[in-house]
Amino acid sequence: MGLSEETHDLYGDNTPAKINRLRTFQLSKFDDPTRATMDEDRSTRDAFVFRIAEMYLIAAEALMELDPPKALYYMNQLRENRALPGKSSQMRINSNDLTVDFILDERARELGGEQLRWFDLKRFNEEKFVERIKAGNPDAAGNVKPWHIVRPIPRTQLDAVFNKDEFKQNEGYAQ
Repeated sequence: MGLSEETHDLYGDNTPAKINRLRTFQLSKFDDPTRATMDEDRSTRDAFVFRIAEMYLIAAEALMELDPPKALYYMNQLRENRALPGKSSQMRINSNDLTVDFILDERARELGGEQLRWFDLKRFNEEKFVERIKAGNPDAAGNVKPWHIVRPIPRTQLDAVFNKDEFKQNEGYAQ
């Protein structure tokens, strides 16, 4: 069964034109200009393990309840550093803007493509996990359940244990 024309349109509420879901987004933040060809798997580019931007985000989140002015300082430092020349004042936020949802949005913008999103969403609670997925991913909105906060245990691991009575599949997934 083919996709209808309507299902080819992806999200698009915040864009002037809808995005065709048959096309994919390309992230170039990991491109390595030193590779001779696209097929070359060797590189001289450093691999990042941890970024200072992530430290600012962690600090802002950790201090949000303990020391809101300091949390705001870290978030504004990060946002001002990302601003286009002459636009840093437009990137500043105030204390009313600094919420868990704002930090999750900022983490999505800053750390996009770095394979951290699921971990970001799951560390709060099942309610926030489901809420954010429903709000940000209409394709998953109808299917996401609170038990998706944990992933299924691979069948090969479950089959390998001797005491199968003690080690069961995570709730919600097929035993």
